[in-house]
Amino acid sequence: MRLLKAAFLIVFLLPVFIGIGCSDNGTDSTDEIPANLVDTWYYLSATMNGVPIPSYSEISHDDLATSSSLIFEADGTWENFEYAGSPTPIFSQSGTFTVSGNTLNIRRTMYDGVPEDPAEEYTSQFLVSGDVLTLTQTETILDEEMILIAQYSRD
Repeated sequence: MRLLKAAFLIVFLLPVFIGIGCSDNGTDSTDEIPANLVDTWYYLSATMNGVPIPSYSEISHDDLATSSSLIFEADGTWENFEYAGSPTPIFSQSGTFTVSGNTLNIRRTMYDGVPEDPAEEYTSQFLVSGDVLTLTQTETILDEEMILIAQYSRD
C-alpha cells in the first residue's frame, strides 16, 4: 500500500493528480487549453497496472479522504481538493498547467496550504470523452513500471 501511495503522490493529483515524470519546465505549452478540459471534475475510479483501486483513501494524500475534486481553469490554474464525507476539504493542492497535445504539464505551487519552493513539475496524459476525464501516468518506481489510470466525471 505504501508503494501505491508513493506512486499516487508522484502522479498528481491527483491526485493528482494524480507517478508523474518531471518535465523540463511547466511553460512549454504549444496548445491552447481545450475548452472541454476546463471544469470541475470528480473522482470516479482508478487502476494501477490494470488492477482496480478499491478505495480512494488508498491513493489519497490523507488516509481519511473518501473523494476528490479536480478543477482546471481557462487561465491555466488548477486546484485539487480531497474530502472525508463532508463538503469541507481535508487536503488541497494547486498550481498552474499548460497543454501540449494530450499532455498536461503541471506545476504544483501549493501543497495543503503551504507554498512549494521550488514548485514541483509533472506531466500526465489526458483524454476528455464526453463527461469523463481520464488521466494516465506511467512511471518507473524501484525498477517497476507503474501505470496509473484515474477517471473523473463532471457534473
